[in-house]
Amino acid sequence: MHIKQMSNKNVNEIFKCLINTIESLSYNNLSDDGIDDVLEELEGDYYTFMHIDNLKILEHNGCITIDNTVLILDLREKIQALPPNLWNNYDFKNSIKWHYIRNDAVKILKEIIR
Repeated sequence: MHIKQMSNKNVNEIFKCLINTIESLSYNNLSDDGIDDVLEELEGDYYTFMHIDNLKILEHNGCITIDNTVLILDLREKIQALPPNLWNNYDFKNSIKWHYIRNDAVKILKEIIR
């Protein structure tokens, strides 16, 4: 796989967006409106910023490790596997699947932000 050369500014922007996406998954005490906002943003952001192409760019530039990439791709797959009926306020707060996703997000953030 050829890694596209990017400016530090672009790499930093991708990294910031990745962190923001993962952080949004770790929110536990949001209002229903806050959850609506998170779910709306998350639908596109997880797909884009947790994509292998962006992760490889971050890896290549030393922002994340190979192990981080594996964990993030696993998290992305779990989000992608969620059925549409779980993308709502109630289930975001109460579903065991979302609970596991939030726990994984917290662990990944601790690994990335040291």
